Amino acid sequence: MALELFCVYVVALFAATVFTRTAKKELPGMNLDLVGTIVERFIEGGGTTEILVNAVMLFPAGLLIPLATGWGPGRTILASLALTLGVETLEYVMARGYFELSDIVLNMLGAVVGYAVFAIGRLFVSGRTSRQYEQRHLVS
Repeated sequence: MALELFCVYVVALFAATVFTRTAKKELPGMNLDLVGTIVERFIEGGGTTEILVNAVMLFPAGLLIPLATGWGPGRTILASLALTLGVETLEYVMARGYFELSDIVLNMLGAVVGYAVFAIGRLFVSGRTSRQYEQRHLVS
């Protein structure tokens, strides 16, 4: 079930970020300024929303990748990086958006938070399962 959810998420991610946008008439751009871009977005109206959207965009990846694959944090973060690099590269190559370093960093922040939620949930579930086992089998 987790693998199917992850596949649906990936299709929706690429559809929302690349394939539903129309191509720009000007040449694709690249913005490798991390700090300036984030500060600029805060100063502009609506910039905070864009920052939050970029941070939340890969949250599901950080949660679904380990559920679907059983991978630990290293592989999960690398797979999330591959996803965000894929999105940014396609936006650039297909002239559907800009390749922005700030988007990659914010996306990765979301993936890390997603993995943290997964890890905390796994600890909660495994701790609960252990207590249930002890109550049923050891306390007789």
